[in-house]
Amino acid sequence: MSNDESHHEARWPPRGGALDRLARWLEGGGDGVETDRLLDLSTVLAAPALDAIHPEVTRFYLDPGRYRMRAGVHASRFSGALLDLLALVSRQGRLPDRDRGDEGGDGFEGYPVRQVLYRDARGRTHWDRYILIDRTWQRFFIARLEGQSSHVVETFVVYGIPFALTFRASVEDDDLVLSLVPKWSSPMSWFARVVYRTGISEHGVHTRGDFRVPIVGFRVRTEFRASRTEP
Repeated sequence: MSNDESHHEARWPPRGGALDRLARWLEGGGDGVETDRLLDLSTVLAAPALDAIHPEVTRFYLDPGRYRMRAGVHASRFSGALLDLLALVSRQGRLPDRDRGDEGGDGFEGYPVRQVLYRDARGRTHWDRYILIDRTWQRFFIARLEGQSSHVVETFVVYGIPFALTFRASVEDDDLVLSLVPKWSSPMSWFARVVYRTGISEHGVHTRGDFRVPIVGFRVRTEFRASRTEP
């Protein structure tokens, strides 16, 4: 059965386990209060850079809950195995590469993604994303997001311990580009090279991620397609 066919049968939400609740309590946020506002890019970029980005990208970052998201991944078998290990250790997303385009496909799995957007007791904004794999909703990216001048900080919470990743924001060919700044990020990311590019394609809001650790030959490319479901 495909992810589409089993979408309505999968149990939701997956975030109420005792370990998850303990982690949120240890980190000081609690379950929080639902919000419809993630990130105003005007707090990150100034004109004319902000004006160069397609308005739909700006709307997506402001309120991603209005969009239906799907995800895919491209990785070698070696990198895929390391990604699975990283997901196990960090309790973040396991994203199997099952469509390599060998049978005429475009290499995009199209795993459904659900989002939980809320503000915690400290006023911080959380953007928790879950992915449907084999009829089961799994943790994907459990993180906080905040914008600063020319930077975006995404903080992943692993067993109640925050790991911050700082990205430099820029605009290239009308795309929003977020590039990891290792020296301002958690030590666990110091050897990584991460870039996310978000723009517009025939699929809607289209984000391509490139995650590399050159020292061990690791490379994973992710793809996210988001289409607006509400005006």
